[in-house]
Amino acid sequence: MAFDIAKSPDGGYIIAGATGLNYKWSYAWLIKVDSQGNEIWNRTYVGECRSQVWNIDRVDKGYVVGGVTGCHGNDAWIIMLDDAGNVLWQKKYDYGGKGDSATSIVGDGKRVIASITIAPCKDGCINEDVWFVQFDERGRELWKNEINYRDYDSIKRVKKTADGGYIGVGSVGDYRGGLRLYGNYDILVVKFNRKGEVEWNRTFDFGL
Repeated sequence: MAFDIAKSPDGGYIIAGATGLNYKWSYAWLIKVDSQGNEIWNRTYVGECRSQVWNIDRVDKGYVVGGVTGCHGNDAWIIMLDDAGNVLWQKKYDYGGKGDSATSIVGDGKRVIASITIAPCKDGCINEDVWFVQFDERGRELWKNEINYRDYDSIKRVKKTADGGYIGVGSVGDYRGGLRLYGNYDILVVKFNRKGEVEWNRTFDFGL
């Protein structure tokens, strides 16, 4: 399965996804192709049981990828790579729940912005929040801010803005019972400044 694609400096592309036996047993998979789609190299990355790359972006002299890995639930997984696909550093985030994932990655020069969806509790958890995190070129956290508007919060995609900040889109929802079952979703748009602090947010409800 392929989930995302990014441009490479030579005019080609990097395809990000996963390969494996099934949903629970997989490896993260990157494929480098030229401008005509011809394969240059491909590499797999082993995490724990289920390992998938959901998004990829360009950073200075390399790439950053985000997704999930884990055997008994998801851990958010972030990997910094050089131009040849070699691992420079990686981070795993386990906040105790089963729904942790790195849902969006943005390269900003040598730094990385990650939107991490977390379930910050174990038994009886009815809440999913978002951590908005910036890392330096060595993988050290520079800041981390929490998004928690309703029972379910998610930012699925983040982009840089002209003023040096970021804008993210996702959804918010309410707990409806059972094992983390949510509903009544609305679209969420959040504007952050360059330190990851919320400047404004908007929700959109179609009314159904």
